[in-house]
Amino acid sequence: MDATTKMRLDAPGLEGLAPTAVVPADAPPAVPARDDDVAALGSYVEYAGFFPRWAASTVDWLVLAPLFYAGEKLTALAPSAEVPATMLLVALLCGYEIFCTGRWGRTPGKWAVGLEVRMEDGDAPTWKAAWMRSAVTLVLYMAMAAFGVTPEDSFLDQGNPWLGIPVLLLFVWYLVDCTVFVGSEKHRSLHDQMAGTVVIRGD
Repeated sequence: MDATTKMRLDAPGLEGLAPTAVVPADAPPAVPARDDDVAALGSYVEYAGFFPRWAASTVDWLVLAPLFYAGEKLTALAPSAEVPATMLLVALLCGYEIFCTGRWGRTPGKWAVGLEVRMEDGDAPTWKAAWMRSAVTLVLYMAMAAFGVTPEDSFLDQGNPWLGIPVLLLFVWYLVDCTVFVGSEKHRSLHDQMAGTVVIRGD
């Protein structure tokens, strides 16, 4: 019993009262408050599964559809500008993901579905983490744009088979990324693990 408690029990009119359990002022609450720390929340955290993340990606593609349409029209009008126009389009698409994640922790698609990206310790994602989440995709799509190939092109259909390598690498990347996601307890894709992030159900 601390001095404060003893003093109160010795006050006039309180003599003879049995002391009750004293909870220290700095003791944690019986039910942990929900805060921004994923590590502290434990059982409160719901990690996003495949279908919510797929739904978020679908919404983002719909948001970006006008950009795709404009890019196709531009390359149709000026075929000679196809490669730089495609590289610019890739930069804008990846920039969309990077900026939204670094600035708000979610893209419009994730916001619509109720998901958000956090660091493993529960903090908001850093700009470095936002870049790392998209780094491999950005490099592979940029390589395809530079070689004038698309994901729809078959590796064997290229006049020069070396041009199909970025397409093959992109396929392998997505396959490994999804495999790691399926085998992860917290539904973390390979790009999540590279960036040190998790995708959770937000408010």
